[in-house]
Amino acid sequence: MTKKDKTNSAAGFFGRMSLTAKLASVIVAVNLIGLVTAVLLLQNNASRTLREDAYVNWTREVQQIGSMAAGGIKWNVPEAVEEAYSRYAKSDNHDLRQVVAYNVDGDPMVDWTKSGFETEYGSADIAAIMETRPTEPVVAEDTHGESIVTIVVPLAADSKGEPRGYIATNWSTERLEAMGFNFGLQTLGIQSVTILFVIGAFLWALRGIVSRPLGNLTGRIGSLQAGDLDSDIPHRDRTDTIGVVAEALETFRLAAREKEEAEARADAERRGFDAERQRNEAESARVSESQRNAMDVVGSALGRLAKGDLAVRIDDIGEEFRALRDDFNSAVESLADTMSSISETTAKVADSSSELSSAADTLSRRTESQAASLEETAAASEEITATVKESAQRAEESGRIVAEATECVGSSREVVAQAISAMQRIEQSSVKISQIIAVIDEIAFQTNLLALNAGVEAARAGEAGSGFAVVAQEVRELAQRSASAAKEIKGLISNSSAEVETGVEQVNKTGQSLEEIQSHVERIRENIASIVSSAREQSAGLQDVNAAVSEMDKTTQQNAAMAEETNAASQTLGQQAAELRRLVDRFTLVASAHAKTGPREAANARPVSSPARDLGRKLAGAFGVR
Repeated sequence: MTKKDKTNSAAGFFGRMSLTAKLASVIVAVNLIGLVTAVLLLQNNASRTLREDAYVNWTREVQQIGSMAAGGIKWNVPEAVEEAYSRYAKSDNHDLRQVVAYNVDGDPMVDWTKSGFETEYGSADIAAIMETRPTEPVVAEDTHGESIVTIVVPLAADSKGEPRGYIATNWSTERLEAMGFNFGLQTLGIQSVTILFVIGAFLWALRGIVSRPLGNLTGRIGSLQAGDLDSDIPHRDRTDTIGVVAEALETFRLAAREKEEAEARADAERRGFDAERQRNEAESARVSESQRNAMDVVGSALGRLAKGDLAVRIDDIGEEFRALRDDFNSAVESLADTMSSISETTAKVADSSSELSSAADTLSRRTESQAASLEETAAASEEITATVKESAQRAEESGRIVAEATECVGSSREVVAQAISAMQRIEQSSVKISQIIAVIDEIAFQTNLLALNAGVEAARAGEAGSGFAVVAQEVRELAQRSASAAKEIKGLISNSSAEVETGVEQVNKTGQSLEEIQSHVERIRENIASIVSSAREQSAGLQDVNAAVSEMDKTTQQNAAMAEETNAASQTLGQQAAELRRLVDRFTLVASAHAKTGPREAANARPVSSPARDLGRKLAGAFGVR
């Protein structure tokens, strides 16, 4: 099977599906795509958040190990360094895989590796970071594709500003990846069950509201095509689009039944004309037989009779031929009466054929008008279908724009949350600095007291303590300046804390505004989704209506052809009646009391409204098209 055949087969299968099945297929496909995309995004965000939190916690743990091992590294005591991370070496309930302690010269002192861990890439990552001699903690993910992260923390700086050593570690991220994967699976399961329940409820309601009534109308259209013009059209009491279609079908049914009754009456009249013609032919045959019997006796009178003079009589033929004379005269009189009857019947046939021709011509014009109206209805339905499809496409584009706006709002919320967290950390640091300044202030106060006491003791010592008194005075002034500076710093920190609180309050308000914006955008997205669903339903219904109108157009074209044939037959019958009357007029009738009746002109048919045109107008009004 070629690719084209497979495509046609798939399209044919989809075309044979019901409206509910088609909508279910489209909705399930769209929701599956959206569900997978949302789950992937959530899993990615969750994994990133877990990694960031884990990196922060691991950095703190490495800093704690560095604080505990600082003395061992400074005095080159490996046992003290090993004691700092001994709780990790004795336990398996952690993600630490390798610890390397470096002295102030950058030489490794202690290197511990968890059993089963391959150190090739991890050691290479540590070496690459140590070449830069960092002064701040460094967190670097492995560049070789391994599930590890390297964290290097420098120890406290010495008097020269250089770190006293380094603690380098490698941590495994396999547990974080497993947690992110499990979170994605749980989210996918919950969302799948929810979406399937919502789709099932929607399709159940759609089947009762749209699919079943459309199926009933489709079946009734099929019965109309089969000739059932007596059964009622269902769902005419509804006030929605289905009710409009049902009313239009009822109008078409009534018009088709009237047309069928008119054709039945015309057929009955045609059968009556045929019976009358047969009776006239029988009567002519009888008269002709009588003439053939009389022609042997009255040869001289037959010449005039052959010329059409039915006024001829045999007056004096002799007594012996009295019976023949009486028979001849009776025969001529009978022939004259017969020809008069034929003349009247011919006039009636001509009148009836004229009326039949006029009725057939009117029927033909109405059928042609109905066919043109159906074509206009089909064109209007196609335009409506195109408009509905374009509206659905624009609504889908709006839905995508709203989704992008939602993602932007979510990103802004994350940025605001990070800003709030940073403000809180600044506030905590300010509190700690305030505590340190308070300690410095207390130390300055104690130093001032000590300097005062030293000055008093130097004064008591006299000349021997004068030098010591000068030093005590300098220490006292230094303590006072330290207290003054600490007070100024404390005031600046208080102002900074107030500004930080104001910033946190503004950022919180910004976060609340972003949440309100996201809520409004979500409602807009739901409304657009409803518009898209309604537009798809209207498009599917219009396609069914287009198919029905096309079938009605075909039937109307056939009716138009039959009406033209009927018109041609009635015209032929009229021509034959005129020819028969011309032949009858060749005879001269005696004391004819029969008046010649001319053909009556057909009355102009009053134009009626086309049912197809009414159907098109109702469909256009139902879908808001002018």
